[in-house]
Amino acid sequence: MGIDANEIFVCQTLSVNTLWRADESAITLGFVIVKKNVIWISGFQFIPILTGMSNMHKIRELAMQVLFLWDANANLDLALGFQATQIGDADEVLRMRALHMAEQTWSQKEAIDAQVERIAPQWPPRRQPGVDRVIIRLAVWEMTHMPTPPKVVIDEAIELAKEFSTEQSPSFVNGVLDAVLHEKQSPEAKASPSATERASPSGAEGASPSAAAETKQP
Repeated sequence: MGIDANEIFVCQTLSVNTLWRADESAITLGFVIVKKNVIWISGFQFIPILTGMSNMHKIRELAMQVLFLWDANANLDLALGFQATQIGDADEVLRMRALHMAEQTWSQKEAIDAQVERIAPQWPPRRQPGVDRVIIRLAVWEMTHMPTPPKVVIDEAIELAKEFSTEQSPSFVNGVLDAVLHEKQSPEAKASPSATERASPSGAEGASPSAAAETKQP
């Protein structure tokens, strides 16, 4: 039985405040993918509580905020990350999924940074504004570890850059992620630097969202 992308839900158990991933063979700690409105797995009843692109945008926004804090402190601090997700009116499941995405992205950041530096050697992650750096990391992780269509991932990253970073950032983020996608689709082909040369990030190294754009708060 295949999973229809149009019927994907994110769920939690009725009795345990834990998120799970369910597929056709097993369950592991994470978030849930199911096919029915109510499903029983290993004695747990799951109910759908998250659908829609707007919720996914909020999850990415919260994950970006968590990653920015971890990046600024050069440390994965789950307590700090959890605290960062408590800002705003997002429900608990969105917050937990955002924290999960941030943690998974952080665990891959060295590999992601190496890939980005190869693609855009003139703007390695250490020279990028902090907001751009974490947006790119999050998008690359999602593009390579999730079934989200790459165009959706890139469009969402561009929107985050428009909302939280500098005027030049959307074009830069788009160029880097387009090159990542090209390399992913054609592993034998080397990414062309032209895409990232068309735009460059602005702002001091490690700049905060507020420094990158005075009126934009993550």
